[in-house]
Amino acid sequence: MSVRCDLGSLRDRGPFVVAGVRGNWAARSVIPMSYPYQRGQASRYLASPSESAARATQRVSIRSTAIPAYPVLVPAAISANALKRLGQALRDGRLEPGTPQWEAYAEYLAECDLLRAIAEERVRRVLGESVHVTGRTKSTDTLRDKLLRTPAIQLPSIDDVVGIRAVGEFTLDEQDSAAAALRKEFPGEIRIRDRRIDPSSGYRALHVIARVDGTRVEIQIRSRLQAEWADLFERLADRWGRQIRYGEGPDPDEAGGVTERAALITELKELSLEYITPFEEAVNRRGPDPEPPSLPKRHRRRGPRSREQILLDVNALESRKGLIKAYAEYDRAIADWRDALLRIFDALAAQADLMP
Repeated sequence: MSVRCDLGSLRDRGPFVVAGVRGNWAARSVIPMSYPYQRGQASRYLASPSESAARATQRVSIRSTAIPAYPVLVPAAISANALKRLGQALRDGRLEPGTPQWEAYAEYLAECDLLRAIAEERVRRVLGESVHVTGRTKSTDTLRDKLLRTPAIQLPSIDDVVGIRAVGEFTLDEQDSAAAALRKEFPGEIRIRDRRIDPSSGYRALHVIARVDGTRVEIQIRSRLQAEWADLFERLADRWGRQIRYGEGPDPDEAGGVTERAALITELKELSLEYITPFEEAVNRRGPDPEPPSLPKRHRRRGPRSREQILLDVNALESRKGLIKAYAEYDRAIADWRDALLRIFDALAAQADLMP
């Protein structure tokens, strides 16, 4: 159905998806009503900076959508070659407010912001309320840092300009199931990057790279322990230099030293690879592990009772009632073990806070 309408008057009506192009602007996407924007806050998308919403009248095509939404006007898609030029200008330090390319770059970020909101809502709907879903669009500084660190990469090839994070009480198998569900939600080109098998400086998670309206979106599926570890490591990177995320050393402290910082980073990586990894693998098997991982020496006093002893208890019990009791004890031990690992995060974070 084609109608002539005033987008400003349609702002509080829905559900609609509006399609159509007017100059460099296109009404082609929506923000779901359940996304925590007030409707009026979407007005910044209704027109270009030089045009009021009241004048944003055009011939558009309206079709209903399964996702409750209201129409908004966003920048038209930018070609891959134009994005490459923007990325090169950003890498060279030539992309600043007031420069000729800045308006196109601002349009690109506005579109990414809108697609992030749409993708975030779809991920939340697929994975359920028990999973904490958040999203972000990369800042200009982090984008430039990535372009400088990897000279061969171009802006259209960056997977995580739009990023979604899904954190839950996942086992490893449940992370795989979540990724499979997202494959169905985002048909077409999709890639899986398993950082549990191939960790990056201790970082572990399961990444799904999908496309939303032609734009790449990286969805990070993390267990609670993976998320706690990543959040602490990210805070250290913000304080001591983002290069630590790529295996490089931290910035020196005020006295010019790096020894204490480097030691804490090493301990944090060991916590991920030598303790959290085998713990999650043991929990995934849903049974006592004959060789359970132990806590780092200075944290062992916080640990739970020996899971080796629980294994002996299970082997010694023959009746069904006794086996159920043993598994209940095992579940309690697993919970204690997880709590002990979380307390280690708190201890390491407190230690980092005391460092200059």
